[in-house]
Amino acid sequence: MSEAPVQAFIKTVDEAAIAIHGKSGEKMYKPYVIDEDAGTVTFIFKTTFAPAIFDAAGNEAKGVQVGNGSVLRVMGSLVEFEKGISAQINQVQIKELNGFGTCGFDAVEGYAFDPSDIRDEPAFRRGWLSR
Repeated sequence: MSEAPVQAFIKTVDEAAIAIHGKSGEKMYKPYVIDEDAGTVTFIFKTTFAPAIFDAAGNEAKGVQVGNGSVLRVMGSLVEFEKGISAQINQVQIKELNGFGTCGFDAVEGYAFDPSDIRDEPAFRRGWLSR
């Protein structure tokens, strides 16, 4: 939270909110949440379109699935809306990739996946998940 780039981004967002919405911009929605107890800031970026994705060297990484826990750099735009300022993603650079399907659990004794366990029909169509 105390790092210079973090503080610079917060300052940019706060100044944009005031420039666009006047004094009321101070209390309007901004794309970050500060957790004073943890000493962290969570930035919220949204998009309706798939952003351009690049690897650490700047090479296009189209089609890579980026999962939770990945370390990213994000390039975006601040966008005005009636309730404040939002941040939209335009490009993503992957510093460390954690793809989907990566297991965060330690191994335990029990069920072992077997491809023959897969059925042709999804569970929800068989009624397992429909109730």
